[in-house]
Amino acid sequence: MTRRAILLGSILSLAIGLILPVTEFLIQGTRLGLSSATPAAFFLLFVILIGPQFLIKCLKPEWALRRGELLVIFAMMMVATVIPTRGFGGPFFSMITGATYYASEENEWAKLIQPHLSDNVVIKDLKAVRQMYEGLEGAPIPWDAWMRPLGWWSLFVLCMAAMVISAMLLLRKTWIERERLVFPVAQVALAMVEEDRRGEPCVRPRSRLNPLFHSSLFWIGFLIPMTLESLTVLNRYFPGVPVFRLQWAIRHDISWVPQVPVRINFLMFGFAFFIQAQLSFSLWFFYLLSLPAHWMYGTMPEFVFTQFPGTSAIGPRGLGMIAMMRPFMYEQDANAVPIQIEGLRIAERGAVRASHFAWAIILAIPLIMLSYFWASAHIGYRFGMGAKIPPDMLFVCRQGSDKLDGWLRTPGGPNWSGTASIGIGAAIAVALMNLKLRFPLFPLHPMAFPLAFSWSIDAILPAIVITWTVKAALLRYGGLRAHQRALPFFLGLIVGDATTALCWTAISHTLRSLGQ
Repeated sequence: MTRRAILLGSILSLAIGLILPVTEFLIQGTRLGLSSATPAAFFLLFVILIGPQFLIKCLKPEWALRRGELLVIFAMMMVATVIPTRGFGGPFFSMITGATYYASEENEWAKLIQPHLSDNVVIKDLKAVRQMYEGLEGAPIPWDAWMRPLGWWSLFVLCMAAMVISAMLLLRKTWIERERLVFPVAQVALAMVEEDRRGEPCVRPRSRLNPLFHSSLFWIGFLIPMTLESLTVLNRYFPGVPVFRLQWAIRHDISWVPQVPVRINFLMFGFAFFIQAQLSFSLWFFYLLSLPAHWMYGTMPEFVFTQFPGTSAIGPRGLGMIAMMRPFMYEQDANAVPIQIEGLRIAERGAVRASHFAWAIILAIPLIMLSYFWASAHIGYRFGMGAKIPPDMLFVCRQGSDKLDGWLRTPGGPNWSGTASIGIGAAIAVALMNLKLRFPLFPLHPMAFPLAFSWSIDAILPAIVITWTVKAALLRYGGLRAHQRALPFFLGLIVGDATTALCWTAISHTLRSLGQ
């Protein structure tokens, strides 16, 4: 790991922190940080490899970035992609302002809720909050109202990241060497930066590309999302262009079973290929079991805390913190924790010292927070954040205040039926884990049981089922060699989907700026 890798990673992290709030709030186009797959980081790595890295290899090979340096830069970009959007930043501004902005004489939140929320974590200056939601014409941004909460939340995120990385450093050998976890994001990044060791001269420029980009299967996979998703976008501008439907539902007449959504997500098709076959089978098996009882949506920490010992025992201040943390205890589409784990796997495979790698990731966090806060505040005060925050993010944060309203108005003791449900779920999970430990050939993976009841599985189930079927066929009829030969195709799906999303977001913003 070198200084130039840290410098380039820091610059790109700052850029991501500035750009993602624009795409998320201002453009409201493709959500580039919607999941922990971090498509923005993959797009930038792809651009680096086929652009400046390729040219430098041809003109001045000794100046080219080494494999370890590319991996450090990618890891910093991964963290930068997650934090400004769903991992933290997306719901952040509405979370720390919602109880103030939505307070009214009817709901009495100024008396009921606000006294139990610390000034360190929320904005109680009604004028500053209203200006952010509705726009501020010409006047300077009231940073004095924001500095204290922003400082405390930044410290919280930094400490949480340091704690998680420290725990991962202790557990990484167990997960990597003993349990042999897959680390799909790390596998894709490692395949992309793999060096060509054939030593061919520069008169053959193709040799200066990384080996993955020599594969025709990679480019076939790349062109599939590029073509089909581009048709969908072009159809919005030119209705005569044929469109490929990426989402529909399986209809039926069974009243007690919900409609099964089908979404074609090429990014997830690519990543699902890296999931262990047993885990893929277990995910869709438990998902199908959950359909008749779809109320088993998953047990969020908020639900656990309020079932036992109950809202009365927790107290108003504790309930206020639970409500504030609701966006981070709800559906975690873009959680920074698995990204940090993937980063440590990248360090291990890239021959980079894990401790140095951890410091690089921690260094990226304050840079990301600074650029994200600056960009988001300027968007809010110029255009009105109330009109720019996606409705689902506002809903999650408003729902937190609504929940706190209910808890404070009608406090209760332990809910024994809810507690029993949690206990039954825990017992099933422990039983599955013991079965797996005692009988290695047991077909159901215990990790799939809690995951199968979430919205995220709704979104990627078709990818899981289809790739599981393809992998089973490849391994059965072609063996491990066929599986390895098919790998570039699925890598192409990932890179192609990320590239298409970024390119069309930029094109759409340009056309909108020109009044088209």
